[in-house]
Amino acid sequence: MTIYEAAQRANLRYLTIYAYVREGRIPATRCIGRWFIEEADFAKWLRTRNTKAQGRRKRRGRGTGGSYENQRAYDAAQKETQ
Repeated sequence: MTIYEAAQRANLRYLTIYAYVREGRIPATRCIGRWFIEEADFAKWLRTRNTKAQGRRKRRGRGTGGSYENQRAYDAAQKETQ
């Protein structure tokens, strides 16, 4: 499969997959100026990527606290001080 096809399957941008190939994160071969990724290698990478992503914490939003509850508490505190 090409890098374009891999990007569509992984729901990532083409340049992200290209960077991963260049860094060696995704095994690929170059033939006649184009990168090709084996289906089995890509499927394995995709499985490990999804497994690693499950263990990560969600990023908090920017602002006062990152959650609706924190925003409500902040608003309530502001009203009390007025």
